[in-house]
Amino acid sequence: KVKQYETGFILQCETLRPNSTVRDALALQAERGCSGIPITDNGKMGGRLVGIVTKRDLESVDDTSAPLRAIMSENVVTVMEPVAIKAARETMAHAKVSKLPIVNEDNELVAMMCRGDVRREFENSGA
Repeated sequence: KVKQYETGFILQCETLRPNSTVRDALALQAERGCSGIPITDNGKMGGRLVGIVTKRDLESVDDTSAPLRAIMSENVVTVMEPVAIKAARETMAHAKVSKLPIVNEDNELVAMMCRGDVRREFENSGA
C-alpha cells in the first residue's frame, strides 16, 4: 500500500476505465487502499481524465457488475500543471474535496493529490 509520491503529489496512482466495473474498483480499493480512483479514457496515468470514483460512491451500489461510468463523478475539480502544492491545497480546501487530480492542457492525468497525504506530509515536516 505504498503510494509513489513526491512533495505531496502522487505521480503513479491507480486508475480504471469507464467500462471497468464496481467490482474492479472494490478490488483495487481493498488491494491498494485507494479511497478515490481517477477514471481515464484508457485506464492509465497519462490518459484523458473522464471522472473519479470515491469510496462513498462505491458504498451506495448494490450491483457490482455495473460499469463505473454509471456511478463516477464527471464534474471533477482539477488543477492544471504546473501547480505549487500550496495552490493545490487551497483549491482542495475551497472546493471541499479530498482528491485533486492534476491534469495537463489536454486534460490528461499527470498526478493526484490526496488530503490525507498532504496532512501527513505537513505534520511530518514539523510545520
